Amino acid sequence: MTRASFLALVCVLPLATGALAQHEHHSDEGSVGWVPREILQRPAVLREGIGKINDPVTTSSSETQAFYNQGLAYLHSYVWIEAARSCNQALRSDPKLALAYICLSRAYSGLEDQAAAQSALEKAQSLATSLTDREQMRVRALSGACFRVDRTPRGGRETR
Repeated sequence: MTRASFLALVCVLPLATGALAQHEHHSDEGSVGWVPREILQRPAVLREGIGKINDPVTTSSSETQAFYNQGLAYLHSYVWIEAARSCNQALRSDPKLALAYICLSRAYSGLEDQAAAQSALEKAQSLATSLTDREQMRVRALSGACFRVDRTPRGGRETR
């Protein structure tokens, strides 16, 4: 590398890193991860061809059940934004649907916003007492799967 090339690199590198740092995400109330909250709150419609999942939950509305199932299908396809929109749609008609909050928590985690994910998880846990035994067990199990704080496995050694 010539001296001129080296000097050009040294001069340009700080400018490039400064420009990249401007795009770094800093969470705020107006967004979940890198997505504006308004987008995640937009009404969703039921769609065909995204996957067939039927996970019966305690709700009196077949439409709520359909949006919850759709949210899970999107979640399992790693389509975080549509999963969140579908879960929010289900929660609009049944705000006590704890498993929709679990689904929402997992979508927020996929959007890399652990604070929002934790908040949705806590909402699900607060609603768990009114669920069936099966659903309570799932909330407990999925809560542990989403946020495992203890990194020590049964063997006693810490993992990284």
